[in-house]
Amino acid sequence: MTRAIAPDSNTTGKMREFILIEARGDVTPVIRSIGQDTNFERRTISGLTVWQRPDLAIARVGPTTLAVGAASEVDELVQVRLGIQSDLKTTGQFFDRFQALDRETALRLISRDPPALSRIFHPIFPTELLGFSQLLGLALTLQNPVRARLLLKLPSSERATQLAQQIHDEPQRWLRLPDSDLLLYAQAPEVSRQDANLEVHFNVPENSAQLLLQRIAKSDIPTVVAAQ
Repeated sequence: MTRAIAPDSNTTGKMREFILIEARGDVTPVIRSIGQDTNFERRTISGLTVWQRPDLAIARVGPTTLAVGAASEVDELVQVRLGIQSDLKTTGQFFDRFQALDRETALRLISRDPPALSRIFHPIFPTELLGFSQLLGLALTLQNPVRARLLLKLPSSERATQLAQQIHDEPQRWLRLPDSDLLLYAQAPEVSRQDANLEVHFNVPENSAQLLLQRIAKSDIPTVVAAQ
């Protein structure tokens, strides 16, 4: 599943969610079942079918891919598929490196506007770290222990060198969950630099991983959490 979140250009503070679900096989049986559900109404955009009910819209945008969500967002994904709208995806060398990460990663998060993450999720990184970064990517393996790779693009190689040294010297300042006493690393993180890009590897303690996932899912309830 791919989930993209972007600010609504027509409103202040509202976020839009674009969701693509890629199945292991042909989604024709799913579409056939939806078509038989009387709660859904059928409409088309330039010949491509959209099934809609008051709280949900679904469209097939590839042999194994469904666009799911609010009607306006699904319509936009359909228009991207048809070439009417420009693609929403992030591209470039940073994204290529992010995509090349170990395929066993179960969760990936990438942002072209890291400071905006604090408006989308409950805080998952310190504001200072987000403010330093132009691009941010996070990949997690949901094994035991949970392993994390954090990719950061900085404005210059000098800034990247500086931040790499700071993360090495003070990891507790940069790799912690805000509004809690929890650190994101179990042992000292490994930091590598290539030009203006940083890659940070670390294992995530179990209680930190649980809260991190809750915050990404926006399901955490306490505003302050203490380390156990």
